[in-house]
Amino acid sequence: SPLAQSRDIMLHCEFDPHASVPEWARRDVYRIAQEAITNAVRHGAPTRIDLCLQPSDGGTRFEVADNGVGFSLNTVTLGTGIRGMRERAAAIGAELRLETTVGKGTCVLLILPQLVSELGPPHTPRSTQ
Repeated sequence: SPLAQSRDIMLHCEFDPHASVPEWARRDVYRIAQEAITNAVRHGAPTRIDLCLQPSDGGTRFEVADNGVGFSLNTVTLGTGIRGMRERAAAIGAELRLETTVGKGTCVLLILPQLVSELGPPHTPRSTQ
């Protein structure tokens, strides 16, 4: 991420070779990751951001975690970026969770259930064999 590089933030990526995101959902997952990184850099003042993709309960778990300042979900009004991430997650049948603690950073967690990976996008024709 050029934004992270310009602020001297270390990006650490850990992608399990057995984890996969269906091709039809990749653009939305990419945009969610992009927004999570942007939010971390703009609001969290982190020195490190970790991206992790791994299999989970038959589906896929994607996490963007930072070591920034964090915030209280009770006192902060969530912006359009978070709403946009939630809408993208819902559009691909995934769940988006936001975990944060003041002084301990923030984690954006996207869970794609196995069913999502198997069904494919609504417009994919089924084989007739």
